[in-house]
Amino acid sequence: MIKTFADRQTQELYVTGKSKRIPPDIARRAMRKLEYVDLATATPTTSRSPTITESEV
Repeated sequence: MIKTFADRQTQELYVTGKSKRIPPDIARRAMRKLEYVDLATATPTTSRSPTITESEV
């Protein structure tokens, strides 16, 4: 989840999907990247790898 934005135009784009000051071709790419950031921060990651027991070897 994105909590803060660098500027109002970026926040407007993220919330509404459009912005008056960002050109449409850039807005589409920016929106996709904002979605990537949102997904990356929303998904918990595990730092442990699966453990293999001796019986599985």
